[in-house]
Amino acid sequence: GYDRVGGTGLAATKSYYSKIHSTATNIVTDLFSGKGKLSDKFNCTENSSDSCHISYLKRIAQHAFRSSLTPEQNASLNNIFNKAKELGLGKIEGTKAGLEYILSHPAFHYVMFKDGANSSIRSMSNLELLSQLSFFLWSSIPDEQDIAAVISGSLNLQSTSQLENFL
Repeated sequence: GYDRVGGTGLAATKSYYSKIHSTATNIVTDLFSGKGKLSDKFNCTENSSDSCHISYLKRIAQHAFRSSLTPEQNASLNNIFNKAKELGLGKIEGTKAGLEYILSHPAFHYVMFKDGANSSIRSMSNLELLSQLSFFLWSSIPDEQDIAAVISGSLNLQSTSQLENFL
């Protein structure tokens, strides 16, 4: 999983990040194939301006990270989008790559609390992750059936396979 680095940052083991990135790629593929409701909210096309795509990514990231974006996060989103264009992949693929970055980022997976000089980082609980995913994907609270499944333990969103099945 993610480990503390220098007391404040996070780093992922290669295998853990690989699992997270694979899941993020599957989610983005589903979203753009019409299976997810997020594709309904995406109004940019290949012919839209770069700013349409970038502002979409920044809006999604701000919601996903539950805070204003840092200058580094802003730069990363711009760089990812522009790199896809430079490689000839197009604006839609650049947006998909940006969404994969957002879904793979520690700020999406972890809640960071700061209390004066003390700061602590903890993983989200299954219920918090369910809520986060519901708001991110469907702009709505989780339904009662999913909440009950998480509380009973029959749905563990920390498990990659159960998360993919849930989505």
